[in-house]
Amino acid sequence: MLPANHLSPRGSARLQEGWVIANHILVAFHVAFISSVLALPANAILKWEVLSFIFVSPETLVSALFMYLTFHVCVAWHELGHLRTAARLDALNQDALRELKQRAQQSALQRALFFAKQAVLAPYGRAVGVKREGLNYYVDAPFNLAVAAAGPRASRNAALAVLPPALVLLALGLGADQIIAIYAGRLLLGIGLVSLLDFLIADPGKYAAFRERERAAAAKAAKVDELRGWMAQAPELKRRMLAARSENARHPRLGPVLAPWQFRNCGMGGRHTEKEYPESNVSMQEAMFLILSADSYQEAQELTVRLQNRLKEIIEKEEGCRVMGIGLEGGLAPYIEKGDYPLPEVRLWAMMKRAIAECGQRPGVDVAIALDPAMSELELAYRDEHNVPDAVGMYLFWRDKAKTVLDRDAVLELFVQAIERYEIPLLSIEDGFSENDHQGWRALRERLGEQIFIIGDDLVTTNDKTIEVAADQGLINCALIKANQIGTLYETLLAMLVALGKGLELVVSHRSKSPNDDMEAHIALAVNSLGLKAGGGANTERLVKYQSVSELLQALHESSEGPVAVEGQILVRKIRAYEEPTNAGIPTVGCTAELFLPTAGVMMRFRGATPLGTSAGTGEAIHLVDASIEYAEHKEVIDRFPALFRDVEFGVHAFKKAIDDTRVGQEADDRLHELFRRAQRYGGKGCLTAAENVQTIIAPAFEARDIGALGLLEIDRTLLALELRTASRRGKIGDDATADERVHVLQRKQNLGMNAMLSVSLALGRAIARMRGKELYELLREEMLAIVERAAARFAVPVPGNRLVDYISALRQVNERAAAAKRPLHEVLREVSGIYETGMASPVEAERPGDDAREEQQPQTHVARPDEKAARVVSLARPIVQQPSPHPPHAALELLDEVAARCGRAYCADPHHGLRHSYDLLLAASRIASESGLGDDVDWSALTAAVALHDIACEKPMHGVEGARRALEVLGTLPDFPEESKTRATDAIVLHEMRSPDGAARRRGAGLEAQLLYDADQLEAFGAKGIYRFVAIRSQRHSPLAGVASDIRARYENLAFDQTRELAASDYQLSLGFFERLAQHEAAHEASGEARVVDLIREHLDEPPAVLAQSALHELDEEGRSATVET
Repeated sequence: MLPANHLSPRGSARLQEGWVIANHILVAFHVAFISSVLALPANAILKWEVLSFIFVSPETLVSALFMYLTFHVCVAWHELGHLRTAARLDALNQDALRELKQRAQQSALQRALFFAKQAVLAPYGRAVGVKREGLNYYVDAPFNLAVAAAGPRASRNAALAVLPPALVLLALGLGADQIIAIYAGRLLLGIGLVSLLDFLIADPGKYAAFRERERAAAAKAAKVDELRGWMAQAPELKRRMLAARSENARHPRLGPVLAPWQFRNCGMGGRHTEKEYPESNVSMQEAMFLILSADSYQEAQELTVRLQNRLKEIIEKEEGCRVMGIGLEGGLAPYIEKGDYPLPEVRLWAMMKRAIAECGQRPGVDVAIALDPAMSELELAYRDEHNVPDAVGMYLFWRDKAKTVLDRDAVLELFVQAIERYEIPLLSIEDGFSENDHQGWRALRERLGEQIFIIGDDLVTTNDKTIEVAADQGLINCALIKANQIGTLYETLLAMLVALGKGLELVVSHRSKSPNDDMEAHIALAVNSLGLKAGGGANTERLVKYQSVSELLQALHESSEGPVAVEGQILVRKIRAYEEPTNAGIPTVGCTAELFLPTAGVMMRFRGATPLGTSAGTGEAIHLVDASIEYAEHKEVIDRFPALFRDVEFGVHAFKKAIDDTRVGQEADDRLHELFRRAQRYGGKGCLTAAENVQTIIAPAFEARDIGALGLLEIDRTLLALELRTASRRGKIGDDATADERVHVLQRKQNLGMNAMLSVSLALGRAIARMRGKELYELLREEMLAIVERAAARFAVPVPGNRLVDYISALRQVNERAAAAKRPLHEVLREVSGIYETGMASPVEAERPGDDAREEQQPQTHVARPDEKAARVVSLARPIVQQPSPHPPHAALELLDEVAARCGRAYCADPHHGLRHSYDLLLAASRIASESGLGDDVDWSALTAAVALHDIACEKPMHGVEGARRALEVLGTLPDFPEESKTRATDAIVLHEMRSPDGAARRRGAGLEAQLLYDADQLEAFGAKGIYRFVAIRSQRHSPLAGVASDIRARYENLAFDQTRELAASDYQLSLGFFERLAQHEAAHEASGEARVVDLIREHLDEPPAVLAQSALHELDEEGRSATVET
């Protein structure tokens, strides 16, 4: 027996603990000794003689021998039954399996001798692959139900084989008095009875469980029609996926929100299992179940678990196959002998098809299969193995011992053969060729593009330009989206929009090393992506992403919380960064943005953490790790100890591989020691440097800023400006760099690190969304719609509706018109968003007003524009193109919001000179420009800025010059606002108050913007609204109303456009008549009279203008008569 505190191996197939073995010994004893009575002489009938015969005669030695043989034969046979199955299934530990396979290659005689030796040694626990602890026997293998059932099955077979001959021999011996037959029968009877006992009570229930499991699976599979002709059926299922989803909801503003189909990675290989399970021989990276029959995300999860469990059971009972464990992405990491299939991978796919059927699902109808072979890794393996660094289109299946090499034609044939010969229901192939093998991609698209989704990952790396190139060259019909490949949320949106504009579908993906962050779910819902690829049926960091989709859709059916209702600013108090754990045991960067609501005394925190990948395309943004050492930051140490470092790339170094603690310890330099210590953490994959970049470079650009005044575009442009500034400071890019060179630096993010930048983008993006009463996916979708609107306006494309599909339709028309103009779509979208139009200046300086301007401003607060698109931020990079309509461009409205946010709360609340007034003026200017046919000639950035800021110094009687000065300060806080537009805007502000012929002449010389501002502003001076504004403003300034009539006449006579005069004619006559009659009343010169006019107009603004004016005059007449009577 084992000691009470002994930890016996758990889960292994074994001949149970001591009580079972005790029963074996007892039964063997009884059978061996009691059956000896069968050998008694016929005349030995006395009790003493019987007992003496059994226990103290030569027969006792025979019985003891039979007991020994029975016990040892039964134990050996049972355990060798386990062992044979474990060896056949490759389920033993590697040393035992290797020796058994070597023995299997020997001659028949040698194999027989080895088997005999195994049988002799097994009861002692000394056989290869069989262990014994006390009276506990087990095979050296992890638990496998097929192996566990093999021992009882072997014992059952032994009992069935020897019990019948035992009875025959005993009958023959007793009948014919043949002692040899009796002895033989006794021995076989003992072996048979103990084997039967083994079958019944050893490994209890395992045999029955195995039989029932396989019977149930076979019964389910029998009900499923066999898949035939998948190549012809695939297009219909592909259309079904595009037309419907398992779950959806309708957003009150954004239209349908569709749950993506689940791509569940349940069969893992390649680089994703190479470190954790080096024994695995699957070189292709992922084989996924594509769940199509579940009617909810919860049901899809349950089905995924069933499929993965059944796949594990199938693998574990097939010869030469075993499951090594659960991989990083929550799927199985198997070892698969190829058997009759061309490669282990194809056999795995066939097993997945079988698992689908044996779970009662129809392959190719309820569940399909998707692949991600990650063929770039196989191409790299070929290059390394054969020392041909430039090889393209040659692929080495490096993890299998056969080391199979296929060229691109053979790889394509493998995919086609899987569909046509083996009827594998493939519906998607991601990275079916390396990122360099465009010829292979093109052949795959031509051969299977109509049947299945051809998805680019390493080929496109979530990069707007490479996506467009792949689409234009006909290489893919679907793009994989990984936000960490490009490094900010806004750039991710651009990549997705380019893909959609090019007619591609989208699948949003996780990475193999992931924190518990649901970013992928929000991105997928924002764009209604075709699929979400976030892992298999296990691992919480995977499941949380799928669960988030379900929770977000459920929340759509409930009432929204709405924006955070607070007065005053919502400040970014602190941004903290740290190493965030991932499932792989190496960290990424996590970020927490802490907001402070001063008026409420409330703190709010928002987090973001980025994933990281194992295999990566060459165009991906850089996940910054501590093994990379910047020369510019550690110049003194590197220059002092050059022999310790090696060049990685320009400006980046790393410690040489041979350097260790002893070598570094020889140098008396604390900075060197600390640098080396940091570079060794997590094998060089720590992220302390990236986290420090957040703390020291990124956080200061946002802290103490009002989150209500920020938009997603502004956040990510600030991050990119910081990246460019850091690259410039380190000498990695010059002031004379081309636009493409700048974009390359910005997209690569090698200086601050993608992990630093995306984490901040995520945290602040979530904060902005919450402050506006939204989820992150809603904010992302609104940003996408705004970008499409700007692009559509530029190419005069109408958006046919307010659904996402309507915007995508418009975007595809934009793509067609851009192509006709020989403009790449990605360039158009970059321009209308302005994401890469960032300068070298410090964002802290470039994003905030100067000290003088801030002294005159009230505390900022976020004020939503009157329409639903308040959150959208304008591109300030170039003049905005007007739409062919009387409405201003959306980008102009967004610029107005941006300026308002910088002017503070008082501006936004001022009804006469603030946001409301500016909004009305912008509408009026747009109408005048449209009716004059001048919309395309207007610099809308300049006009919008002039409209927003023309009254910024209105407290001064003549405020044009001072207003222009202050306007320049505000515009200086807008990144990359064009200098020419600044000049036009300030000229318009200076000239807008000159109501003389000379002023009109100067406005004509200054340009359309000055004339439009003046005319739009004068429209506000006429009619009932103008009457109210004149009275209210003059009252505030304590100015008499008597001179207003002449002022109105001058305003009208100096209008620039005939269209404005026509628009203003009736209102002008009303205002002129009103103030001419008002001037005749004494009350027009008194504060009390002014107050009564103001109150009356305010209370009756909904009345017709003529009635309102007459009522005001009548009120003054009544007051005048009352005063006369009193006198």
